[in-house]
Amino acid sequence: MLADALAGHGGDYTGAMDLLTFGLAFAAYVMLCGDVLAHAHGRPRRAFTIALAAVLAAHVGLVWGHRYGWSLDAAVASRWAGFAVFHAAFAMILAAAF
Repeated sequence: MLADALAGHGGDYTGAMDLLTFGLAFAAYVMLCGDVLAHAHGRPRRAFTIALAAVLAAHVGLVWGHRYGWSLDAAVASRWAGFAVFHAAFAMILAAAF
């Protein structure tokens, strides 16, 4: 449904999903920078950290579902180290939010 709306009538489903997936990644990075700055200035906002975790979780869900088809083999095909570092950071952000 969402992919159809993003792709438009007769549009490119994969391109639209990639745009959504990696647009969320960019938004999460920007939000992470804002969250770090807020903490550095002694003004952390829990609601902002929770919003960051939600945006990041949406991105991770789309990467796992759209990009890797929920396959661990596909997700670690390029490098185990990158997979481990990314998911450890994801787990820490989730832990900070909740």
